Amino acid sequence: MRTRRPSLATVRLGPVELAGRSVLLRPPELADFAAWRQIRLRDRAYIEPYWYSSPLDWAARHTGKLWVRECSMIRADARAGRRLSLAIEVDGAFAGQIELGSLDKPVGSAEMGIWVDARVARHGIGALAVAMLLDYGFGSAGLRRITAPISPENIGATRGAEVVGFRHEALMARYFDSGGARRDHDLWAVIRADVPPEGFTPKWLEHCAVVSKPVAAQPVTADAGVAVDQRGAPRALDPAEGAKSATDAEPSVAVLAPEAPARALPDELPARAHTLSPLTVLTARARYRAGRARHALDPLLPTAPIRLVDHGPPMVVVRDRTRADRTAWRAAKLHHRELTPDADRNAAKRRYGRRRWLRESLCARAGLRSPSGLVLAIEVDGAFRGECRLFDLDMFDHNAELHAWTDAETDDLVRMTALRLLLDHAFTRLGLQRVSMAVAVDDAATSGVAARLGMTREGTMRDHVGPTGRRADHELWAITLESNQRSRPSVDP
Repeated sequence: MRTRRPSLATVRLGPVELAGRSVLLRPPELADFAAWRQIRLRDRAYIEPYWYSSPLDWAARHTGKLWVRECSMIRADARAGRRLSLAIEVDGAFAGQIELGSLDKPVGSAEMGIWVDARVARHGIGALAVAMLLDYGFGSAGLRRITAPISPENIGATRGAEVVGFRHEALMARYFDSGGARRDHDLWAVIRADVPPEGFTPKWLEHCAVVSKPVAAQPVTADAGVAVDQRGAPRALDPAEGAKSATDAEPSVAVLAPEAPARALPDELPARAHTLSPLTVLTARARYRAGRARHALDPLLPTAPIRLVDHGPPMVVVRDRTRADRTAWRAAKLHHRELTPDADRNAAKRRYGRRRWLRESLCARAGLRSPSGLVLAIEVDGAFRGECRLFDLDMFDHNAELHAWTDAETDDLVRMTALRLLLDHAFTRLGLQRVSMAVAVDDAATSGVAARLGMTREGTMRDHVGPTGRRADHELWAITLESNQRSRPSVDP
């Protein structure tokens, strides 16, 4: 039976003192709206190039209704244990946001993102917030791997990630749509083995004490700032922040966009005061709750039938699973060494019983947006031989992960044919822009399949839990819509 995720709605971290300033991480509040909007409107030139693309005007993306909706989403996700998004408060004033998103407690993974007010950037405040959340993630949250995607153009963020403790793992092609185009992003990660004995926070404080000059404390006001982020809603922020270098006199850790010119920022935007009226709050909350209610039954709704065919020989069909597949599915699972490595056979029989089959079928009923993703049967000359999955759809419905398994008697040509059918379906019918595969470093056969599909090896993800549930180092392979259109590799052996 699945256990309920613990609520994260009351998590508060700190305060921690750095250079005479007090840093607190706490849940965002509706009262933060004025500071949030003021900072982000002022720093549009630095934020927007790294923010997710949208047809809306920048000001229209920072309205009171959207802030109320975001706070409601953050609260709901925190209560469900899916995401921990916190406001960064410096000396009692709102100064940015930081989060652990895509939280998967059973797997022990999450993705970090942060944006910070420029008036506290370059003084170590942002990196301190990162360190505090890393300590929480690897401590109380029990995580084993935290990632952060960063644009290669974002030199400050790259340096900041490295100096805090992240390690570069891969360059992900066309990973994210920002500034009006799909752009490459570096994958940075911290795993449990990287955690310093004393913790990230004490290590960063010690670092700042060694390399810092005395810095006059500058008050943070609600209308100050430079904030930069990668993705665009606190739900999907960019990673750790930038630093000029690890030995700068004023450790810098905050700019997620290119470093801003060294000039004074205007004290105030020529705009009216930004406040939330009770009617705005009421309307936004009502619309948010109505939307949640409207989509509450989505996971139970079936999708359109799928049947993808390669006439071969052999004839390979990728189709929806049926009840008649259960017996063959169980037999194939029991004889698949990767899925049941050195397992007790009786335990394996219990694991792949009728309840498991029914649970997997229900979880995959809604297709790609279901918890299990799109799960399809692989049929060869009329016989069930395995399954392929398209899963882990991102929040913008553009990226997903691919996996397939077959029984011991089926060769890799069949698996590659099934994956090619599903890839074409993903790009032509489902509207995906990028599909990736996580392949264990010792799985040469699957790496060969990925290469012959036209995928590119982008790097190695350390201590990653792959689609089979195995924790190990995994190669990251991927193909984009553009590269798929340019190259249709042969499936000949």
